[in-house]
Amino acid sequence: MKTALLSKSPAFLILVFIFMQSCTVYHSTSVDINKAVQSQNKVRVVANNKDVYKFKKITKDNSYYGISKANRNKNLVNTGNEGMEKYSKNLNSYPLKPEKIEGIYTKNRGLSTALNIGVPVILVSTATVIIAQSLVFDFGGG
Repeated sequence: MKTALLSKSPAFLILVFIFMQSCTVYHSTSVDINKAVQSQNKVRVVANNKDVYKFKKITKDNSYYGISKANRNKNLVNTGNEGMEKYSKNLNSYPLKPEKIEGIYTKNRGLSTALNIGVPVILVSTATVIIAQSLVFDFGGG
């Protein structure tokens, strides 16, 4: 039983690290589109129809564009928001219409960093304590 616990723990910890590195926390208050452009941070856009889109950033070049990974926001193009273009090799730009946006939420860098570092540290510490307590050392003393 003890060896099963030890053999599964490292795999579990590696999975936790991988999943937690992609964790993004967004501010709970909405900002206007110009502040989102200035922040150059990840944003979560909520449309008037309650659809949610995530972008790496929003840019402005005569109109507003959301920049995201290729194929991430495919349904944005399918909902009458034509005009998607290649931004770079792995990124696409999607035209955004401010009148169709209910809210824009920017990435909370502080909380995202704290969660990405703090949660794995707590999990590793807890796992280390559990594993240390399950080990039995016998030094052969009498």
